[in-house]
Amino acid sequence: NILVYERKGKTDIEQGGAFVVFEPNINTGNRVSKRTFFEFSEKPDWQIVTTPRPEEILKIKNQKLAQDSKPVRFEATIENPSFDKIENVEVVAILYNAEGNAIALSKTILDAIEREGESNAVFTWNKIDGVTSRYEVVTHIR
Repeated sequence: NILVYERKGKTDIEQGGAFVVFEPNINTGNRVSKRTFFEFSEKPDWQIVTTPRPEEILKIKNQKLAQDSKPVRFEATIENPSFDKIENVEVVAILYNAEGNAIALSKTILDAIEREGESNAVFTWNKIDGVTSRYEVVTHIR
């Protein structure tokens, strides 16, 4: 194993669920990255949140993957069933291969989803290395 790139920073980790650390445009030179590792460089400062976060309220539906299209296209509808408008919704699509490895990620920002409303998120990739066997959508409020 040869270290190709290292990035340090801070992020929010949601309680009891998946979270995404999205780092676009990492220049690996001529090397091909095979694995990604994530570790804490110091002891986390965990904080308890007692009210539901907006991203816990959002619902993901109508997920469609067109892997044979050029470019590869993935769509999902993000529903806001609450009585409040939710703004700055970060939506990340993750495509996985049969081994469970993420083979493609893409992120978009929805300016707002009106109360009891919906918004479509569309993701495209010019090329994906491998065959997608499952996908996931993760939301976060910026």
